[in-house]
Amino acid sequence: MESDESSESGESEMKLKPSEIHFLHNSIKHKFSDEDETPILDTFRDLLYGESTPEKIPMIEVIRDNDKWYSFNGHRRLYLYKLLEEHNVIDEITVKVIADEDIDWNRVRKKKSTINDGKSVVVRGDTSFHGNLGQIIKKWKRTKDLNQVQITTSGGSRHHGEPYIVTPQTMSVGNTGTHSNISNNGTEAVFRSPEIRTKKKGCLQCVIL
Repeated sequence: MESDESSESGESEMKLKPSEIHFLHNSIKHKFSDEDETPILDTFRDLLYGESTPEKIPMIEVIRDNDKWYSFNGHRRLYLYKLLEEHNVIDEITVKVIADEDIDWNRVRKKKSTINDGKSVVVRGDTSFHGNLGQIIKKWKRTKDLNQVQITTSGGSRHHGEPYIVTPQTMSVGNTGTHSNISNNGTEAVFRSPEIRTKKKGCLQCVIL
């Protein structure tokens, strides 16, 4: 964790993993409170595909209470960042730390509605939220699989399992001229050649990243 110099308002900046930050709230809305009421899933999709980054979004303010970090605001953003960390898209975010002497503890107590020490929140206002979230992640994983497939061998002319990096545009193996076919769902590479047996027969192992 890195800390920067304090600002004039008594705040400092530091880097934290989203998983290190607890929620104060018990629930969050499924959309932001901006003028357009942007669904948080739209922002999540942009972050997931790299069309936006946490650096382009206002920082979350955090406080320290009982040796734990809590989000003073930005609970919807924190929810998205936790999802992104879970899927190895981000590692840390930059947050603003409110100095102890500037914390209004009466306000903190009023805001604190968590019933599980801030470990998770309930998303309210959209009964299809989690189903839509799952579809976004599923589609992203499928796209990721299609863009990069790593195939390792157990022998042959390569050196002891040296990986082949294969993309849908360049699907070839070594210098044999043998080509592979990606199945419709993008999850399996099957080799069709008299010289090389298919994955199911154990000659090659297909590893999806």
